[in-house]
Amino acid sequence: MEVEVSGSKPLAIEGSRTRDREQTRVKRQALQTVLDQCQRALELLKNAGDEDIGVELEEETDEESSSQCGDSETAELCDLLKSRLDSPNFLEKLENAQVPQNMAGMHLRMVYSLVC
Repeated sequence: MEVEVSGSKPLAIEGSRTRDREQTRVKRQALQTVLDQCQRALELLKNAGDEDIGVELEEETDEESSSQCGDSETAELCDLLKSRLDSPNFLEKLENAQVPQNMAGMHLRMVYSLVC
């Protein structure tokens, strides 16, 4: 099964242009891997509690990043997400995000709406 993800740059994996936005097809497993990584990061932030989360994190090497992402398709999706997170509008969207009371099934939509 493949899922379409909007992006800001073309990827080497089956892309097509729709309504002035890049559409990229990724396998469900690649998307699930990235979602799991996002959920782990959110858990770490949640477990940090009231501690200052503004500490500097060690930069990953390309080798560490690719080993976390698994295959090349997942690595490309990770790179796409990282580029979107670096965009100027991301923090504004994050500040305006509302967390729904019922989180079941909402994780993917929340990540997608913040990144796109």
